[in-house]
Amino acid sequence: MHAYSFTHITHGVLFFWGLSALWRRAPVGTRLVAATLIEAT
Repeated sequence: MHAYSFTHITHGVLFFWGLSALWRRAPVGTRLVAATLIEAT
């Protein structure tokens, strides 16, 4: 496994964890923002 792949996966996990942690506080529009960010990466 390349370092880039490992870093990218780790970033994805941290992003998902952070999003899940803030999901309760975030507005409904967060789903659209999250989808946009995921597609942009």
